[in-house]
Amino acid sequence: MSSNHYDYIILGSGFVESTMACILAHENKKVIIIDRNDVYGEDLATLQYTQLEKYFGTKEIDTNLQAFDREFCVDLTPKLLLANSDVVNLIVKYKVDESLDFVNIPGSFIFKKKLHSVPASESQSLKTGLVGFWEKPYVMKFFWDVKKYGQQRENYKFEDTMRDVFNKYGLSDDVREFIGHGIALNLNDSYLSRHPKETFEKICAYVRSVVSYENSLKSPYIYPKYGISGIIQGFVRVLVYQERR
Repeated sequence: MSSNHYDYIILGSGFVESTMACILAHENKKVIIIDRNDVYGEDLATLQYTQLEKYFGTKEIDTNLQAFDREFCVDLTPKLLLANSDVVNLIVKYKVDESLDFVNIPGSFIFKKKLHSVPASESQSLKTGLVGFWEKPYVMKFFWDVKKYGQQRENYKFEDTMRDVFNKYGLSDDVREFIGHGIALNLNDSYLSRHPKETFEKICAYVRSVVSYENSLKSPYIYPKYGISGIIQGFVRVLVYQERR
């Protein structure tokens, strides 16, 4: 096979493109990525200050900030990863984690008149100000039933919608928001009209992420030490390594 022959030519270096290139390389396909940009990542790029100004078409660069070009970077699309998620499993499967350093995010917060830390353990959920004193037993009953679902998925009997589930436990709107958005990470309230299994699975993923590591984590979230585009660069490194084998 000549050096200018490729089985696949992939345009762009976004997450989907770089992941697909890595997978194809593991299938012994010869792959090349062509990107019009000078940094990896597309919408998930991590940019230094001068790169960020260039991206937005700024003509004049602040020389004071330029001096800190290697001191900080900005993600175009800030994202955190659940420690136990499909993305992380993919990273581990293709050994991308061997060239990446991750840090644990100390916690996440919900603003209700003031900042409240989202609980990452059963003991924290009993202390949180997000749940009223008299409501805590009902919240604990809810989470115990989610745990029961995680242990016997096939036999668990659901209500028709997630709204019906919350009504069953008599949970207030504030608690519904805390569970539905702070833990299950639903982006809007449409989940309330959908089948509860979807939200139950998201809550289980949150819990699995907290206890993913031997000593557990302070929160379920991890983040590449040098920016979200580090994941994409990691997949490209694996691609290059496979090509050279």
